[in-house]
Amino acid sequence: MSNVANPRTKNEENSAGNLATAATDIANEAGTYVADMSKNVASSVKHGAEQAASYVGHRAVDAKSAIGSSLKSAGESLRSAAPQEEDMMHSAACSVAETLENTGKYIEEQGFSGMAEDMTTMIKRNPIPAVLIAAGVGFLLAKACTTSRS
Repeated sequence: MSNVANPRTKNEENSAGNLATAATDIANEAGTYVADMSKNVASSVKHGAEQAASYVGHRAVDAKSAIGSSLKSAGESLRSAAPQEEDMMHSAACSVAETLENTGKYIEEQGFSGMAEDMTTMIKRNPIPAVLIAAGVGFLLAKACTTSRS
């Protein structure tokens, strides 16, 4: 009578149980595989990002040195090309040359992060002039952009 109510045999029940176990095992293996692949991809992305950051850092240091030395050499060239007579042109050329040389030294010593810190400090000390200068620069940029489009 129990066979009439449940026509499945013991073999069919074992076979169904084995299929369920096999399916569970396959799903677990697939989940493990996906997790491992995700870890590998994340590791590769992290490594690539670290290499990119290192490359950018090295390029920034190279740029800092190149810009600093270029400004210093421009100042030296201007000083050597300045008129030798002690007049207004000589003093103006020497003043510009000294400014270029000092700017080159500053960039080489402080770098771009040092410049940003100094700029932030200056803005905090003088907020109103900083806002006025920013507005003036913005106005000039807007004027230059609209003039070049016309």
